[in-house]
Amino acid sequence: MILDSAKTYGIAELLAIRYPDSQKGPWDTGTYNAIEDFRELFIAS
Repeated sequence: MILDSAKTYGIAELLAIRYPDSQKGPWDTGTYNAIEDFRELFIAS
């Protein structure tokens, strides 16, 4: 998983996306904190 590589290189704040593609099923995010999809990153005004 790409987050494993990021952790190896010292990136401390990692966040996985469980549904990066709305047409496919969820990804296994392992032990990483995760949000369901990208919409959770947007702030409602």
